[in-house]
Amino acid sequence: MKSLVQVKMSRADRQVLLLELLIFLYPGVAVILRPSEVSASYGHYPGAFCKITNVVLDGSSQSFLINIGGNDVINTYKKTCSITDLVWDVQAFDGQIDDISCTETYDVGYVFTMYFYGGNSNYFHLHWDMMLPLFSVMYHDISKTGRKTTLLMPSVESSRLKKINWETPAFQNENKYWMQLMQLLTGDYNMKPLQKDFVKKETKICFKEIYLGTPRYDWNDKYLVLNYVNYMRTMLHVTTPTKPRKVGLISRANRRRILNEKELVKSVKDITKLDLIEFGGKTVQEQLQLVQNYAVLIGMNGAGLMNGIFLPEGSVAVQLVPYNASLNFKQFGEILKARGGYLEWHNSHKELTVEAPRDVYRANSDTTVETKEFRKLVIDAMKLANIYKHPKTEL
Repeated sequence: MKSLVQVKMSRADRQVLLLELLIFLYPGVAVILRPSEVSASYGHYPGAFCKITNVVLDGSSQSFLINIGGNDVINTYKKTCSITDLVWDVQAFDGQIDDISCTETYDVGYVFTMYFYGGNSNYFHLHWDMMLPLFSVMYHDISKTGRKTTLLMPSVESSRLKKINWETPAFQNENKYWMQLMQLLTGDYNMKPLQKDFVKKETKICFKEIYLGTPRYDWNDKYLVLNYVNYMRTMLHVTTPTKPRKVGLISRANRRRILNEKELVKSVKDITKLDLIEFGGKTVQEQLQLVQNYAVLIGMNGAGLMNGIFLPEGSVAVQLVPYNASLNFKQFGEILKARGGYLEWHNSHKELTVEAPRDVYRANSDTTVETKEFRKLVIDAMKLANIYKHPKTEL
């Protein structure tokens, strides 16, 4: 007769065994049953890039639930990630088996803000604050980490560093250029904006880990910038002529305008045909395809000049900066230089400046560009792009 061997197990051992059995039978429950952990590194925006393990996005409370598991993890989060806590609501949750009901489960979630103000976005900030930093962590080292099941969760702040707006209309129209960019970033991943029409009350999305904010990245990193450029070109099926030779000047309509565009066109007509370029109303694909025709792209500091990073190899980007302006022209210049050829011009003539009302930092001033200086700038840019030919002179 076979005897039965009784094995004594402590209560803790039984709980571990039960946990492992539940995780084996229902993988999604592991997210809630295991206590959360919090860590952070320097962020681009906000100032911290926070990682939290074992998290649930709860649609009914419009918050992220982290399992305290009897620990002081919520206070650790508020201390470690205090700046992200201003934007996204994170609440403590003491995980119970009866509460488990994951509607979706992912390995990784990226939670970030998208620039949206007054019913519109900004082409520069979309690339600078959202696309590039997320690309740096999602794609730059993908060969090392492998591709996981991932969910992107864009959101819009009610105002700067304030709780997100779950009523925002930002994500309603897929044809808007900011939605086009986000869909490019998503690629093979999934996306669910943090907005009430996309995250229903009954939603409970479980994550092994989430990241709040965007990581700090090196915009001088040529490898990163060129990888990003190539990724965007590939996704949009952008083609490049064998040898672009055109010279273009970006025309701005609202602020930081160039007041003498036609005069500038005439000032260089003997050395090149200067095209006036308007990006307004064009899709992202149309904008990127358009700049492939140019060996030199000139523009006042502003969103349209961000297209300069997508210029063909060997082309030159030229940034014009208003008189004594407090702008991000240094960062703009660094990222354009990481791509390739770059020149910069600063208006040194106060009398050629028309300041905007109540613009104490001269960030929105209009400029009359001095024609002789512009002509020299164009020649220098054409030489750098190897397309300059001396104009013919009459004998």
